[in-house]
Amino acid sequence: LEHSKYANLNDQLAEASLRLRQMRGEELDGLSVEELQQLEKKLETGLHRVLQTKDQQFLEQINELQRK
Repeated sequence: LEHSKYANLNDQLAEASLRLRQMRGEELDGLSVEELQQLEKKLETGLHRVLQTKDQQFLEQINELQRK
């Protein structure tokens, strides 16, 4: 049972590592056009969230400076 859990966790780690490398633009050769489009959409969504968070922090900093 412990060996099975270890093997399962190891498989999950390997899959997550592969997905992370693909999000970095590595190891894309084996992906189909559809898989690449899905990855592109995920990256665009993530980038949108990052930009929103950055803009929010800028606004908070500006407001804080104006209060001072």
